[in-house]
Amino acid sequence: MRLSSRARDARARTAYGIVLATLGAAIFFDLASPDTAWGDVVQTSLGIATLATSLLIAGAGRRIALCVAAVGVLALIVAVVRGADPGGVSDTPARFTVLMITALVMFVIGRDIVNHPRVTVRTLLGAISFYLLIGLAFARLYACVAAVDHGHFFVQPGNDSPADYLYFSFVTLTTVGFGDLSAGMRLGRALVVAEALLGQLYLVTIVALFVSNIGRERTPGGDGGGESAPD
Repeated sequence: MRLSSRARDARARTAYGIVLATLGAAIFFDLASPDTAWGDVVQTSLGIATLATSLLIAGAGRRIALCVAAVGVLALIVAVVRGADPGGVSDTPARFTVLMITALVMFVIGRDIVNHPRVTVRTLLGAISFYLLIGLAFARLYACVAAVDHGHFFVQPGNDSPADYLYFSFVTLTTVGFGDLSAGMRLGRALVVAEALLGQLYLVTIVALFVSNIGRERTPGGDGGGESAPD
């Protein structure tokens, strides 16, 4: 039996287990892949596919997802050109493009999980996916700051790579603070503090709120309604 379009859309909007799995896989690959120009091409490809899929699942619509994919393909072309000639094309526009796409995905997912009429396990998975997107967004933001500053973002010498920004972002978000990388500019340090505070506040407020209200219907006033079994 075929599902109606509304039923398919409802199922897609709650399938955040897929979003969480694809985001986790993309982050792991970005951190573990070789630091080469062609490795960046593969990372960009996976990142575009993951973000476009997340938009579809969050209910943004095919047109928006296709537009994001089209813009992402332009960033991919830049990555391919840089793979052939690393010094030929600046990747600054591509960095800002990926940052804006990530911010759009965060907005769509955040709006969707807030509007869920009933807090379920899927809502919690969406909130955790949003947490991963925070780390991704700050990693993109650090890369953009470094591109605008025409220098290194970190105090430590060496060429900063996308994997460095991603690693540093999640170490900051989780407040692990190994100390092997540290921001070297005032703006960078301000962003680091903001990410660390946001990461901790998000876990102890938003995620904790969802966990404590799983299975409850939401009322128009925002309070949990009567008890019901978790989905």
